[in-house]
Amino acid sequence: MSHMLINLQGTRKTLSPEILRTEDPDSPKVDLVYTVLNQGEAKDKGYVERIQSPGTQVHTFTQLEVDQGLIAYVHRGGEPGSNTRLALQVQGKVLTLAVSILRTTGQWGHINP
Repeated sequence: MSHMLINLQGTRKTLSPEILRTEDPDSPKVDLVYTVLNQGEAKDKGYVERIQSPGTQVHTFTQLEVDQGLIAYVHRGGEPGSNTRLALQVQGKVLTLAVSILRTTGQWGHINP
């Protein structure tokens, strides 16, 4: 599975269920755990955090947290249009379900007052 996430340079974007969704009939959402795999150079361009703990990188989170809007990807900046890949492994209650790739790109932009 692969999705594209577009952030303005240096901003945070909530990882909504439309971006990240895993379902498993054997596992409740609290037991569907995403693990951020080795990001390589991508870690310099961004990271995953919990909304209630801005600036603190997390390496695991659940589908329930995604559904509740509690998880975000923070783009640190870099070259405009630079692409990175965030690999996420999903573990269910019984089995490892999948590796998802979240492609991220940073765009220059501004917010009008």
